Amino acid sequence: MCPSSSRIVFSFRGSLVGRPERVGIENFVTVARGSFEEPERRRGRGVDTKNEAVEGIGLLVLRLAIGGMMLTHGLPKLQRLLETPDQFLDPIGLGPEVTLALAVFAEVVCAGLIMVGAATRLAAIPLLITMLVAAFVTHAGDPFNKMEPALLYGACSLALVLTGAGKFSVDGWWNDRR
Repeated sequence: MCPSSSRIVFSFRGSLVGRPERVGIENFVTVARGSFEEPERRRGRGVDTKNEAVEGIGLLVLRLAIGGMMLTHGLPKLQRLLETPDQFLDPIGLGPEVTLALAVFAEVVCAGLIMVGAATRLAAIPLLITMLVAAFVTHAGDPFNKMEPALLYGACSLALVLTGAGKFSVDGWWNDRR
């Protein structure tokens, strides 16, 4: 006897917990063979584009926010680097000029790369390191409210290191071309 479209079968949709749904013959046969892929994936339609688009928009907002705000800190440091680099803090012992140049690289160059989504995971690493130094070395003796912005920027940078740029980025465009 062939299963009808009203038969209930458990299928797996991206998790280990089954969810009952109404299925037709195609789904029933697939589940009976032991394949728990969704029919859309088997037909070559790929991932759920709605969720991918929403995730991409969320990462775009995160990238633009962290990159734009970092530029507001980095551009004055770039001007300072061009005028008086010897009057910058040296929290890690590399010299004020080198420390300022590294901060400018992270807060201007890497922030720009993050905003457009180019080499995002790599660009977020110097920014993360800079924010950790700012929070735990430069503001070590300060109250928490002085450390908080650096920790927030650092947390956003870590999120970008772990997730990447998302769909709406140079990285996403490059990966789609492959």
